[in-house]
Amino acid sequence: MGVKMSFWQEHDLTSKIETILGKFHPNIAGKDFGKPYVSAYQIAFEFAREYSGIMQLSGYEVGGKDTDDRNSLALFIARELSTRIRTNQVTSIDCVFLAYKDIEALNYSYMGTTMVSNIGETAFDLALFRMKT
Repeated sequence: MGVKMSFWQEHDLTSKIETILGKFHPNIAGKDFGKPYVSAYQIAFEFAREYSGIMQLSGYEVGGKDTDDRNSLALFIARELSTRIRTNQVTSIDCVFLAYKDIEALNYSYMGTTMVSNIGETAFDLALFRMKT
């Protein structure tokens, strides 16, 4: 009997996220500092656009303040990716954290609606990711 692959492994989410992160480029002001860091929300938005079939299979919603944490693709990506980076399962992506102190929320624009990340209510720092340069 073989070992069951996780959803992450089965759908090769690391390579899909690497592709997504590769689409982000620094603007003029940041060009000397390498690729920009991207939140899990921004990754989730791109993932939903690019891989809608996998998104539907996952059972996750993109995320946002009113999304149940267990059903948030953004939270799933942040948790899985940061864990895999910490344990050296993913070595091509950098992870840093934005401190939640003095931040109430971050607003994102996705598919014509504003989505709110309630970072200030969670007391958790926000994971940010980029491809290593």
